[in-house]
Amino acid sequence: MTRRLLLAERADLLLALGRLEEAESWAREIRVGESPELGLSEERECLSLIRLRLARGEADEALRLAARLLGPAERAGRFGIVIELLALQAVALHESGESAQALSAIERALVLAEPEGYVRVFADHGEAMNKLLRLVAARGISPDYVARLQTAIVSPGQTSQARTPPAESVAAPAVELPRGGAGVARVRQAGVEVLTARELEVLRLLATGVSNQAIADDLGVSVGTAKAHISHILGKLGAHSRTEAIVRARKLELLD
Repeated sequence: MTRRLLLAERADLLLALGRLEEAESWAREIRVGESPELGLSEERECLSLIRLRLARGEADEALRLAARLLGPAERAGRFGIVIELLALQAVALHESGESAQALSAIERALVLAEPEGYVRVFADHGEAMNKLLRLVAARGISPDYVARLQTAIVSPGQTSQARTPPAESVAAPAVELPRGGAGVARVRQAGVEVLTARELEVLRLLATGVSNQAIADDLGVSVGTAKAHISHILGKLGAHSRTEAIVRARKLELLD
């Protein structure tokens, strides 16, 4: 994992701890290019920036950044990132008073997420997401799945291992970031999405370094289906590349 990715992970942990000023210090140091197609490091930084802007009450800037990432992610079929962006977009729209658009965004996210059982990408937004889910529930959309998400959301005043990392995991100076990266994996271990049996099978094939075509041939599916499985795996593990997914999977003992 690159230094930029580690710093973005650290910023997310600072946000989870409510240490906004420290996260803001990170934001002042980064420079996201203006190219329509961002690299993985820049995309990861943008996701962290969106969360920071939401925490700061800057919904308009959060929406601008989300819109910039959403189109390329959709065109690339990276559904895990699309779901995450739609969830962020829905929260930002709701906070801006755009309830109808917020509902449209969250419903799109739920349609994509329900078949693969995503939970953390919604639950991490806490009460802000719960407000949206109550509106969705009132419309009778995906009632069982929505109820599951509502149950997973941490109530105010409670703590969650997945949402409240230990302070030492973000306190290390820059020279110790690799150690901090391992802390991130430990923090997320309890909150990582459960992979389906098929996804675990694909993950094991990924770890061997084979191509998408080889995975498709091994499973007897189309390349498009193989890519969709890989995208879901990356989304559930919070990874932005095959290599990052494999590293995280090993740390979580999913490949042992």
